[in-house]
Amino acid sequence: MGWQDCSVSFWIKSTEFNKRNHTPNMEGLAKEGKKFTYAYSTPVYSPTRISLLTGMNPSHHGVTKGIAIVSGPDAGIIEYRIDNGKTKTLNLLTKWSSSLHLPWYLILADGLQSAKHKLEVKISSINGNVGGNACRIIHFLVNK
Repeated sequence: MGWQDCSVSFWIKSTEFNKRNHTPNMEGLAKEGKKFTYAYSTPVYSPTRISLLTGMNPSHHGVTKGIAIVSGPDAGIIEYRIDNGKTKTLNLLTKWSSSLHLPWYLILADGLQSAKHKLEVKISSINGNVGGNACRIIHFLVNK
C-alpha cells in the first residue's frame, strides 16, 4: 500500500488519491497511534523491518547491499557478486526506460550478516535490440 492508497493523508494535505479509497482501519490506527509522515521502505521485507527497529537507513545496518542507478533507454545488463559468492545478472532496463531516465534503488542482497562486504559489479552485455550497455550508478548502498 502506497502513501496515497488510503483515506489517511501521509502528506501535508490530502490528495485526490486519498479520496478514492475508504480505509476506516487505517483512519483508526492514525487516530490512536503514530503516523509516519517521513517513512521509507525497501522492496524486500527484512531491511525495512530492521530499519524500523533500529532507526538506521538500510545502507548502514549491514544486512542489505544495493545500488542507486539512473536507468534510461540505453540501460544494459550487469553482473554482480557479493563476498566472492555466486555471480548474478540484473537487467537495468525497465518498462519505463523507453523514453525517460529514471532513478531506481535496486537491492542486490538482503539477509546478510552485519559486517563489511565486498560488492563486485561489471557491465555484462548489450541489452538486445531495446537497450544498450549503460550503467549509471549514482550511489552504492554499503556499510559505513
